[in-house]
Amino acid sequence: MSAGPAAAHRPISPWPIVEAGPSTPTIADDYADLLRYLSPAQRRGMISRLTVGYYEDWRPGRAEVADLVAVELGVLTWEGAAQRHRQRLSGDEPDSITPQIRAWYRERALARRLHRGGVDARR
Repeated sequence: MSAGPAAAHRPISPWPIVEAGPSTPTIADDYADLLRYLSPAQRRGMISRLTVGYYEDWRPGRAEVADLVAVELGVLTWEGAAQRHRQRLSGDEPDSITPQIRAWYRERALARRLHRGGVDARR
């Protein structure tokens, strides 16, 4: 049996190689694109919040999770999130906060690159 080209790139490890199969669905799957803006610790905290809420019969909508992410990042205050929640309860859907989250993330990424000297600041 031939090792093949893929074998040359495998790291040497005492652990057997386990092929990744389909993962078990989680509470956070529907919000993965929103949670990616959080740090690993913030993401774990948000997933814990979603999990506990699920067992307390809380089923947040996508907009509500986006608001929580925005609060976690400092894009939105708790008071602002509460106001947006009241708007939803009254039947009025506030504008999506997701574009503001994306803009915040882009600004942070640019600042990190500038800090490391990876981007020409004159652009």
